[in-house]
Parts: sequence; structure tokens; C-alpha cells
Amino acid sequence: MTKKTFYRVCNAETQQGLWYDFSGTHTGLIHDEFAFCKNKNLPMPYDPMAVGWLSATETREELYEWFPVEDIIRLQKHGYFLYLYESSIYKQHHNHWLISQRHSQIIEQKIMRISPEKVLL
Repeated sequence: MTKKTFYRVCNAETQQGLWYDFSGTHTGLIHDEFAFCKNKNLPMPYDPMAVGWLSATETREELYEWFPVEDIIRLQKHGYFLYLYESSIYKQHHNHWLISQRHSQIIEQKIMRISPEKVLL
């Protein structure tokens, strides 16, 4: 497959997301510790076909549907940031993109700040 870039919000140290850890174990962080997030009530049931894959989006605008700018700014205080990934293995799964854990890499971390006029990256 051709390499593509994807956007993802994840932990700076572990790269895990807010629903599952890297081994596919449900953490429920978004439902408990980060209940301020817009999609805190979005169920993400266990799916064995998604183990070994990371949820991501093709565009920043799509990512903002999952995590609005305000959520990302608050998540940064807890070690979760917006990352740009590059992956050569990816697939559509239940209306969103998954990228291979083993065949993707972070190419840029984006830190968001709010100025009185706009969001700064």
C-alpha cells in the first residue's frame, strides 16, 4: 500500500488512546478520567478485528469530530496530544480508519494553544 498520513490523539509516553491500551484491553479512560470529552458516551465495544490497529482519521477536520479543539487542549494537560502518523498498512473499519500498530510511526506531534483570536498549532 502507499504510505498515507493520519491524525490521532494519544498519550505521549504510551501512544495508547482513550478507549483501549496497546494490547486491546479496554481502559475506559474517556468514560471516567476524561469524562469532559465530547464523545465520552460513545461506546467502543471490543472488536477482535481491531486488536493491533489504532483508530485514526485522514484529516484534522475529521479528528475534530471525535475530539474538538477544546477537548484536545484539555487532554494535553494529561499527556494526550494530537499526532500525525504515517502508515503503509491501513483499512476502513466500521466507518473509520485503522492504522497498523507495527507499520505506522509518529512523524509529528502537534501542540495546541488558544490565542484570543484563534487556535495555534
